[in-house]
Amino acid sequence: MFNQRVIPSLQTKSGADNRAAIVLAKNVTGLATLRALAGLSLDLHAIIFSRDEPISFSRYGKKVYFPGKEKDEPALLQFLIEYLDQLGGRPVVIPTSDTLALFLAKNYEVLKGRCAIWENSYIDLSEIICKNLLYRNASNAKVDSVPWIESTNFDEIAEWSQRNSAPYLLKPFYEGHQKQRPFGKNMSLPSREALMAYVTENPTDSIIIQRMIKGGDGFIFDTYGYSDRMGRILTMALHRRLRQNPCNFGSTSYGEIPAQLSIEAEQTILAATERLLGHIKYHGIFGIEWLLEQSTGKFYLIDFNARPFTTIGHLTDCGMNLPALAYAELTNEMTPKLIRIPKLRRMLWIDIKKDLDSLRSCEPRLLVVAKTWLLSIGQCRSFAYASLRDPGPGIQSTALMIYMAARFAFKRFIHFFTSV
Repeated sequence: MFNQRVIPSLQTKSGADNRAAIVLAKNVTGLATLRALAGLSLDLHAIIFSRDEPISFSRYGKKVYFPGKEKDEPALLQFLIEYLDQLGGRPVVIPTSDTLALFLAKNYEVLKGRCAIWENSYIDLSEIICKNLLYRNASNAKVDSVPWIESTNFDEIAEWSQRNSAPYLLKPFYEGHQKQRPFGKNMSLPSREALMAYVTENPTDSIIIQRMIKGGDGFIFDTYGYSDRMGRILTMALHRRLRQNPCNFGSTSYGEIPAQLSIEAEQTILAATERLLGHIKYHGIFGIEWLLEQSTGKFYLIDFNARPFTTIGHLTDCGMNLPALAYAELTNEMTPKLIRIPKLRRMLWIDIKKDLDSLRSCEPRLLVVAKTWLLSIGQCRSFAYASLRDPGPGIQSTALMIYMAARFAFKRFIHFFTSV
């Protein structure tokens, strides 16, 4: 059950419709969101987009597999409408990816009579999820973001790169953006020459170009919280990304809550969060990413996750259950007492597979740091997949890791003897 100091108790309504929730589940975020709702005695459902997802092995909720792709909006809309009509009542629906959050916002008018979802217009949500629009809004709110440019003009990029030194980072407007790019989630370029070579050979629409400011693992922070339908922040907490996958640039693989910042630094991030959310219109769970520049102590906005995030389960374990708060607020079942910035239990969290992958790519002498890495696991009390109450996903992910390791070792063994 959620922490009563952080999340208000739910009031059971006599004669009310069936209390239900549907998670549009992607990756570990979908699993953690389902687990967070499991203590509320709800009729739980998870719409899953791949049978390989660890959530398939969870003991919580009814699993429903969407046969198409997440980005096939017409098919997904028809599927969801039919499922909602069959289920009846007005269940809460929570997305767990940018694409799914935009999907719900775009189809709000069609869905609002069938389910309870966050009241974000597609235009408003696009201005948050799309990094180019987010950074413009941040500038208007007097919130610093890493120096960036969005342009398809070679001369403009050339002039900008003369004023902003290398290295550079190329990013799509948002994760899941349909525009094809010759790179994945992001791409680093070490020099101005490399940037101009890329621009010469590739289109630059639907991407932003940023200076790469020294920050990286241990210097990336997140503000986690919830904003109600009036745009008021109900509660907030801070998280620190101790390690990421890929290292220095990706999502959290090893993190800490609370963030263990100085009072001054904590107030700086929280004040910037207040200014940003005071300038934009947003309803729902949020995770806002910040980079701390080591040389100046200045915080820069990186990204805004307008939905549950990778470490939503970590936050739940520490005492702040945002999916439960979302359910309470969307169904008007919450009591007025809520601590805005509560004192949470300190806890370390790890996604073992991602963290091991990151460690291999960042540290070539893996055996030298293996002992330190194993000790860091021993300090964790919150895990991406492992859970005594819900062991299935942890067993599946561990079995998959063992299989992949054995397969890798076998290939190396065969390669060694065939090359002799």
